[in-house]
Amino acid sequence: MVRLRAEKFARDWKGQDVIEAAESHTFWDEFFHIFGMKRRDFAKFEYNVRLLPRPGKGLSGRIDLFWQRKLLVEHKSPGRDLDEADRQALRYYEGLDADIRPQYVISCDFNWFRLRDLKSGGDTVFELEHLPSMLGHLGFMSAGADSETYDEEINQKAAYKMDAIYDLLSKEDYGEDLLGMWLVRIAYCLFAEDSGIFEKNQFREYIERYTRRDGGDLGSELNRIFTVLDTPPGKRRSMPADLGAFRYIDGGLFSDRLEEVFCSREIREAILAAADFAWDGVSPSIFGSMFEGMMSGTERRRYGAHYTTTRNVHRVIDPLFMDGLYREYGQIVGSDGTRNEKRSGLLRLQDRLRSLRFLDPACGSGSFLITSYQDLRTLELDIIRFCHREAVIRDSTVLSKVNVDQFYGIELKPYAAKITEAAMWMVDHIENLKIANHFEGAELRIPLREHATIRVGDALEVDWNDVLPGRDCSYIIGNPPFGGGNQGGGGPDQTKRITGHGDLDYVSNWFVKSAEYCNERCRVGLVSTNSIIQGEQVGDLWPTILDKHGMRIIFGYTPFPWMTDARDAARVHVVILGLSKTHATTNHIYDAGGGRTAHRYISPYLRGFSKRVPLVTASPVPVNGLGRIRQGSTPIDDGMYIFTDEEREAFLKKEPGAERYLRPYITGRSFLNGGDRWILELRNIRPSELAGLVHVKKLTDEVSRYRAGRKRKNTIKLARTPTVWNTTVIPERPFLILPKVSSRARRYIPVGFRSPPAIPSDKAFIVENATADLFGLLSSRMHMAWVELVAGRMKSDYSYSSSVVYNTFPLPDGDLGPLARHAEEILRIRGMHGGQSLADLYGTPMQPDLLRAHERLDAAVDRLYREEPFGGDLERWEFLLGRYEAMRLGGLRRFRPPRKIKKRIPRQPGPAPRRRAAGSPSRRRS
Repeated sequence: MVRLRAEKFARDWKGQDVIEAAESHTFWDEFFHIFGMKRRDFAKFEYNVRLLPRPGKGLSGRIDLFWQRKLLVEHKSPGRDLDEADRQALRYYEGLDADIRPQYVISCDFNWFRLRDLKSGGDTVFELEHLPSMLGHLGFMSAGADSETYDEEINQKAAYKMDAIYDLLSKEDYGEDLLGMWLVRIAYCLFAEDSGIFEKNQFREYIERYTRRDGGDLGSELNRIFTVLDTPPGKRRSMPADLGAFRYIDGGLFSDRLEEVFCSREIREAILAAADFAWDGVSPSIFGSMFEGMMSGTERRRYGAHYTTTRNVHRVIDPLFMDGLYREYGQIVGSDGTRNEKRSGLLRLQDRLRSLRFLDPACGSGSFLITSYQDLRTLELDIIRFCHREAVIRDSTVLSKVNVDQFYGIELKPYAAKITEAAMWMVDHIENLKIANHFEGAELRIPLREHATIRVGDALEVDWNDVLPGRDCSYIIGNPPFGGGNQGGGGPDQTKRITGHGDLDYVSNWFVKSAEYCNERCRVGLVSTNSIIQGEQVGDLWPTILDKHGMRIIFGYTPFPWMTDARDAARVHVVILGLSKTHATTNHIYDAGGGRTAHRYISPYLRGFSKRVPLVTASPVPVNGLGRIRQGSTPIDDGMYIFTDEEREAFLKKEPGAERYLRPYITGRSFLNGGDRWILELRNIRPSELAGLVHVKKLTDEVSRYRAGRKRKNTIKLARTPTVWNTTVIPERPFLILPKVSSRARRYIPVGFRSPPAIPSDKAFIVENATADLFGLLSSRMHMAWVELVAGRMKSDYSYSSSVVYNTFPLPDGDLGPLARHAEEILRIRGMHGGQSLADLYGTPMQPDLLRAHERLDAAVDRLYREEPFGGDLERWEFLLGRYEAMRLGGLRRFRPPRKIKKRIPRQPGPAPRRRAAGSPSRRRS
């Protein structure tokens, strides 16, 4: 829809007799409308700005159009010098306050646009008639409004129409593949009669005229139609006229004979209702998403719960190849060459488009292939329009060279593979219609001859070279499955065979296989869970990709929320990574908000550096000389042994003899947010005593049943000994504690001290007999920079790790003793705010006096590493990784443990307990 509005805008304003003042406001109002936006909601005309003093220049001016922090427009009359307009716009920019300066500047004279991206340095010039093909450069316009709302509403309604048919058909046990194939064919017929492949309403009218109202013969009549669509005209001599009037489609879409589906009145009415919808306005990519939703159960059948949106597909394909292709197009069109020279350059570009080959090795229902083909055809149409502007063409298909046979995929489910093929033909037809609308007397590519190649099979077992030889592949794209089981489910054994490590995320297999398969010219763009750029997986996965196969990261998107295609999936955080064996000197990191930064080298941590940096490998023991760190206890009790204050009091009224077995219990959440917890610690209870504690015995029986019902063998085995925990960590000396998971919004992970008889849970780490200087080191910005770089994530929050973070953290050479007084100051200030939890004190904004104390600690820690101050976290990361590499290779002496000091830090006053309201909750907790 955005492109259609852009095409209309370009037609309406082309060649208009306009003057700046009279028409510029209308021009820009309509420009904003292209993106579904009301200009007055975002931008102002004639915005006053105070200019910087310059000889011969005034001290004030008016910006023609200004959108704060986004866009500045300088508009001129037709034929005026855009370079002068650009200089004037930049002068206005300099006069704006820094906090409202825009990223983009457009100079325009109605016929030409000059677009500057002041952040990336991009500078693009294009003509009005080429505006539709330059929409990729104007993506920032969509940030202020959902410019695809109307398109998504159409797609959503289409999904509901097919959803209704599926609900009725699925009541019979026909099987997923049969129903999927039926729905693909029905959807294609609905599209065909609304897009000129069939006569208008031909499919609908045949059903109305030749099937009974009760639907009893609908299944057989639909099968007759499907057969006719695969029957050449020469074999239809004895066929009834209305049936034989259907166009010969071919292509294999209707070649397989399907089992007859017996229909009802309701099914017939649902198909007729769907036929009333305007299917030519539906994006072909939606067909894949709606069918995936239907085949995955009721809970995922609502549009959007499973759909890889076009916007997210573009996050992969734009930096991978579309931006470069459009840049090449713009350079040719905007060059100083003659028209014939430009035409020759564009025809060479078109030939290159035809030469490209694309593989999605986990294609699902084809969203990435469909969108890529659609975008290539859109660019090709711009080339055709420029090169054949004056031509009279009878068969427009001879003008188009890009075709569906350039696209390849691998998919486990047969019906999903057929969906991709059908949707690709729909895109092909839509794009052919666009050419036909531009040239009179055009023909369409029906019957279908070429087709996308979609191999049905497990992508991790199929040899990709059998689908598309690696030497011919230009781009690997897609959104492979996360976790196990989505594409054959070989599990850890399959992952270990492919990657060498069985505990890597399932998606890692696609990265390793892509690296093995790629030729020197091939580029890869894949979506992944953020796990592969964090924690242990970095050190396990990336040496294979970088060193063994010679790949480099050429672009990446930092983590953002994505709804997976997995059944029952929750929202996960993902990254997008682009890789190549050809190493670029400038590589880009994008954020979800549209920002972009350029770097010489992008590490697998998705951080930019000036050169390649080492990767941190997990270590089970400290390699830096620090004291042993341990994760807390794991009861595996379904919450049966854990009590709040109120629950403890109520339980002891029933079972006073249990008091000696109830001990304080510290979880990561209670440490941060306050509120006491208690846990039954029964490992040393005698059987005779347990038998006498009736209510305790009931809890142990419940725990035994819970464990027996689990899947893991070790947990089932523990059902025999319900008084024993899975892991038991009970400190005997005072200990330092830090939470396993901490919000990324915090500048520091809160650290504290506790003492026996408190027991830490597995959501916390402890170091027994720790000292104040270790507290200071772990509370510093230097340590936090290490956490931010190498730690894993729980969604977007930091997930601390003993093996990756603590055991590998490079220490300074000097004595840590001076840090003790800063640690004591932090503890003292926290004690002054005893009524607040650590989550409150370390929230956003952070408690001011506490922040100042931490900053003094940071300065002291920094000086232990080097005299020169660090300019930011990038310098910290490079410095720490350098020390880590030297430590790993033995270049640094083994660090000695932190100096012990005589003054033991007592347990600090904790935050006021946050008691629950009266009313004890169920013993069972999630």
